[in-house]
Amino acid sequence: MGIQNTQLLMPEELNFLTGKLILMSHQAENSEMVIVIWLMLLLSKSVEEVQSLVVFTDLSSKQQGLYIDELGQGWWFFYVSHSAKAKLNNEGLREVKEEVFTSCPEFLQKLIVANRGAQLTGPILKEKDPKVITQSVVRKLKKLSDRHASGRVSVRRLVNFVSYYLNSTEVIDPIFIDYSYAVHMYMTRVARSYANVSDHFRSVQLEKLWRNVEQDIESYTGNVLPISLFELRHFDQADSFIGSSFTPTNDAISTLINSLARRISASMPSFQHRLIDIVDYHNAFTAYTAWMLLFGTGYRAAWNPLPTFALFLPSLNLMGISDKDDSDFSHSRIVAVPNVLASQLKEYK
Repeated sequence: MGIQNTQLLMPEELNFLTGKLILMSHQAENSEMVIVIWLMLLLSKSVEEVQSLVVFTDLSSKQQGLYIDELGQGWWFFYVSHSAKAKLNNEGLREVKEEVFTSCPEFLQKLIVANRGAQLTGPILKEKDPKVITQSVVRKLKKLSDRHASGRVSVRRLVNFVSYYLNSTEVIDPIFIDYSYAVHMYMTRVARSYANVSDHFRSVQLEKLWRNVEQDIESYTGNVLPISLFELRHFDQADSFIGSSFTPTNDAISTLINSLARRISASMPSFQHRLIDIVDYHNAFTAYTAWMLLFGTGYRAAWNPLPTFALFLPSLNLMGISDKDDSDFSHSRIVAVPNVLASQLKEYK
């Protein structure tokens, strides 16, 4: 783990905290506080955000929170938000979902259901005053920390645990957390509008994250964690996509490539040719190369993608990119160039 981040909860602290939460969950008077702490840790939610979540059983009236299906399984439900939305027709683009269901660990679902009592549906928390909840959580965390030799477990460290952990370990892309739990992190502000991911793969990545956390704890204690922090389940057996609505389908990409290749073949000059024939062939070859460049580097089509070959470093398979930049090139970056694109650029040059 990235022990250089002093704000990140370490395995020793996680082991201590999870152990205490498991014990406290058996005490009715502490159940609501335990739920809040778990949701801070697992969903990266503040007290105010936790307070807005509800339990519901009717898919015709969805609300962000915990959905209990007809089999009694729990699913976190959140809307996917991204600033860039398609305004033209969607022909050739992937169909994307604007909402996402993510499995809730069984232990946490049972705790929430028990806390709701006879009335299953409604706000996850019964306490309506966020100040009361916050003060109770702060006092409990201080009391627990005072009894433990390690650092102080605070609300901030709980809410930001996933963000700190991903910054330190890079075990998965943070966009999977953003899409799954509507957590708008600074490091996903751009990817939120450009990434497009498979829903099933998203769940697999979440399992990878929490399995790594569990392994960190188990490596410290030498014992298997008595609860599972994430359970791999898919809400829909048929896979779908989440994220950017501008992502082309594989069929659309194949059609584009074939169309560009046919244009090159059709415009290839014969033994006897005119100047316009050479111009047409050059333009067709340039269009093919430019499209490969855009797909191969992720360059955003705001300017000439390769104003000079000096930006292409074939010996290292790297390229300098300066799209949507300012006069000082303060947003320039270096990107890796796939072998097939490197070969194409050498041929074009």
